[in-house]
Amino acid sequence: MSLPFLFRAISFLKITFHRFYYPSFKRQLSMQETTYSLLRKKITKSTLLLIMIMQIMIGCDNSSQEKISFFNDVSFSLADTEQLAIIDTTIVNSYENSISTPTFQIPLKNYLEGTGYNIYLGIPYEASFRELFSTSIVKNESLISEDASETSFCRQYDSYTELVYSENNSLIYVLVQYDKSSEAGARLSFNDLLDRFKQD
Repeated sequence: MSLPFLFRAISFLKITFHRFYYPSFKRQLSMQETTYSLLRKKITKSTLLLIMIMQIMIGCDNSSQEKISFFNDVSFSLADTEQLAIIDTTIVNSYENSISTPTFQIPLKNYLEGTGYNIYLGIPYEASFRELFSTSIVKNESLISEDASETSFCRQYDSYTELVYSENNSLIYVLVQYDKSSEAGARLSFNDLLDRFKQD
């Protein structure tokens, strides 16, 4: 077979492919790409829908939650009239405006809505029990009473009750904020709050 004949044969095959087979191949490739694109959009929509459903379910589950779990198998029980609420910027600002922590931080972990009061649950960071006890954490409030034990202390103010709970060198901060219209009888005492902590 001569070399010029081989070149002519290759050229003929190229022309035949481009004239007859390439359009069909291109259409098939285009259909595959279109199918892939549609499938990807469908998967994306399904994923987003699934995420939304999970968020709704989690939100519903939170509202009926009976306890909040912490470290070392410690939990905080909710009263029947309390609901775990989603934390937003308004809640965070209200919490941060209520306390003063110049040398340490108490990030907000959970927020509960009760009847006549709200409860903030925080985790003290870079602070010891002694440091918390010796610090006036609540801002601009007159101290009414104080109770303490080896592992916790509680302070009653005009508009707040605060409790610091210690378990295995880990700390939990509880701040109860009362509505201005709430009665004195609706206040939570030291024992009321302390009894809510359970070792699971």
